[in-house]
Amino acid sequence: MKPFWALLKVNFKSLLLTSVNLGRGKRKAASGIGAFAIMAGLMLFLSSTYSFMLAAQTAPFGRLDIMLMYMLTMAIIAPLVFTFYAAQSLVFSTKDVDLVLSLPVSGFKVMMARIMALYLEVLLITEALLVPTGIAYAVYNGAGGVYTVFALLVLGLFLALLPTLVGLVCGFVISWFVARTRFKNLVNIVLSLLFFGLIMAGSMGISGAAANLQTQEQINAIKVGAPISWVIDVATKFNPLWFLLLAAACTLPFLLVAWLFSLNFKNLLTALASTTLKTNYKLGQLKTTGVLAALFKKEAAKYFGTPILVMNSLVSVILLVGAGVVAVFNRAAIVGVFAEMGQMGITGIEEMLAPLALATIAFFVSVIPVSCVSVSLEGKTLWILKEAPVPVSYIFMVKAGFNFLLAGPTCVACGILFGVAFAISPAEVAGVIVVSVLLSALASMLGLFINLQFPRMDADSDAVVVKQSTSVIISMLANWVVAGLLAGVYLLVRLATPSFLLFALVASVVLAGLIALATLMLNTKGRRLFNAL
Repeated sequence: MKPFWALLKVNFKSLLLTSVNLGRGKRKAASGIGAFAIMAGLMLFLSSTYSFMLAAQTAPFGRLDIMLMYMLTMAIIAPLVFTFYAAQSLVFSTKDVDLVLSLPVSGFKVMMARIMALYLEVLLITEALLVPTGIAYAVYNGAGGVYTVFALLVLGLFLALLPTLVGLVCGFVISWFVARTRFKNLVNIVLSLLFFGLIMAGSMGISGAAANLQTQEQINAIKVGAPISWVIDVATKFNPLWFLLLAAACTLPFLLVAWLFSLNFKNLLTALASTTLKTNYKLGQLKTTGVLAALFKKEAAKYFGTPILVMNSLVSVILLVGAGVVAVFNRAAIVGVFAEMGQMGITGIEEMLAPLALATIAFFVSVIPVSCVSVSLEGKTLWILKEAPVPVSYIFMVKAGFNFLLAGPTCVACGILFGVAFAISPAEVAGVIVVSVLLSALASMLGLFINLQFPRMDADSDAVVVKQSTSVIISMLANWVVAGLLAGVYLLVRLATPSFLLFALVASVVLAGLIALATLMLNTKGRRLFNAL
């Protein structure tokens, strides 16, 4: 068993280790513990917030089952969202496949070590979501009491198998199709977005159904056929037989899929790593383009050639635009809610709609990590870019501009969509668009400058750069600081007048000044940092 535990330890660390340049030994191990603690803390915070909020709303009506239903669904879907890419990049990874296949270890042990590493990460997220749920249920005098806390803790061991199983199947399907097509990155991106979209659609559908429960009869009707309600019954009423049946329902499909993969795992890795070469070369005349066009084409090729970067950035764009579209289609319901709030004596709603739309757009703009990793993704090929006969300012313009090309049009589209959905005046919509576009331009330039300050040129994979590099974390923090600055400006302006247009004017001036400062920093210190790489 020693080889298996050694492989499990290595694979689990590869999922959790942060990529900060901390060196080796104890400092590097500490970064892995830090990643573990940060992930657990984030999940505990989110679960505690939602669990106690939902419990406070449902307990007075005797419907704590709704809270359990919602949080159990979240505990199954959230780990799948967070680890969706891990199954493909870890379990079915063909990196160093020759070394893996030459190890004096059976293919079954290699595969199970990878699967169990993925399972442990899923288990961490699942338990961190379930424990606060059980505590909230007990605090608000749920039927199971303290027993529910321990029951959910044990059930988490089995429920974590479900997102692991779905991640394995999705990862295998994506890897299989990618290995057998010419346009590998395109197929990878399309299939990943498709699976992610199905997961999110299912999540929102279940959440919406739970939120619309009005009567105890509806809850009882769901309990007849919904598997999630079986978990609630086991968690609130001690029944060993149902507990064993539920554990078997989670474990047996997982073991079956693991066994099927183990039958020919090494041959499967070999097939995924194989490539087909064609020699149908044709002579032709090369077309010439301008310097900026050539650099932009190269940047686009790097972006679309990095599936995990496309997933991370496009998911934010899709979610933001999707929220705007959904809001437009539900405009009547939104207007009805505002009318009811007005009848209840709640005033000042119209004044907060434009700031709310701007805050939503600003949040999503801050998590589009393109320019903050663009230099790091050059890796060992950076010398080609540095030796090219092009000005450094052109390189900066393209790298920051590509980020802006993704964020800027998104800001315009979502500003219009939210304006229609919330019935915001055209002048305020224009203010939302101008401020958010300027914010996205500043975020693009700040991301590039931060990446020059904290480059990671020796990362083991693109996933490490995109998901865990220092520049990504600092860039998001910097964007949130700017958003906090704008919030302070809004509060100061509101002391004088509630006019959103005045705030938009002041915020635009502030952002324009920060953009000018960022441009100066890129052309001075940024240029020196780039030349020193």
